[in-house]
Amino acid sequence: MTQLLDVLSPHLQNPPDTLQFAKDRKYEESWIISHGESRPANKEIASYLNHDKYNLIIVEYIWNSKDDDKRFVLTIYFDDKCRLKDPERFIFYSLNLFYQYPGYRKFLGELNDKVIGQDTLFQHPIEAVNIGIFNHWMSVGPLDLWGKGHPYQQRIVEDLINSRPEIKESALNYQGLLFLFNLDGNLPGPYYGIKTPCCTQIDSKWVIDFDKVHFWMSRLIG
Repeated sequence: MTQLLDVLSPHLQNPPDTLQFAKDRKYEESWIISHGESRPANKEIASYLNHDKYNLIIVEYIWNSKDDDKRFVLTIYFDDKCRLKDPERFIFYSLNLFYQYPGYRKFLGELNDKVIGQDTLFQHPIEAVNIGIFNHWMSVGPLDLWGKGHPYQQRIVEDLINSRPEIKESALNYQGLLFLFNLDGNLPGPYYGIKTPCCTQIDSKWVIDFDKVHFWMSRLIG
């Protein structure tokens, strides 16, 4: 695994506690599954897939969903760069890995092998970073913070976040700092990303914690 994954791996040792699927980036309508719930039956999978038309399915594995200091989210787009083409099998494998988490190395290996078709997850540099409100990502709108080829400048990132008060503070949900891979599809495998901690809940709102933003941006992109 890459140096990037070496940084992330200590935070992915325990099983994720929440799994969700979204169609066509409609995160507000996500199918959310808690680890404490019974595994959805095949008929529930079929019902979800057949409920409406869609072009894209997205899966998100969430670690420590209730902890603002330890929450991580792996987001994978089931796009045409994946070797697996059957959406029902995609959801089936995703559920397998969620309910029978084999540790992060085998977890990523299984995704690479059974879904993507090649060893690609976390094997290439981060291409961009943005920030947004979890499960309100598109309705509120994410904020671009950094792109490859540019130096990371803490002051610029803070100024950008301050320019979007609806992201800086939100009562809708917690914020996610999203590190993105394969934006243009020029690399093997699908478009995907990892969200890291970046906020703290204060009363009924989540507020961006600039120390967390700086910590993860400096650790992951320098």
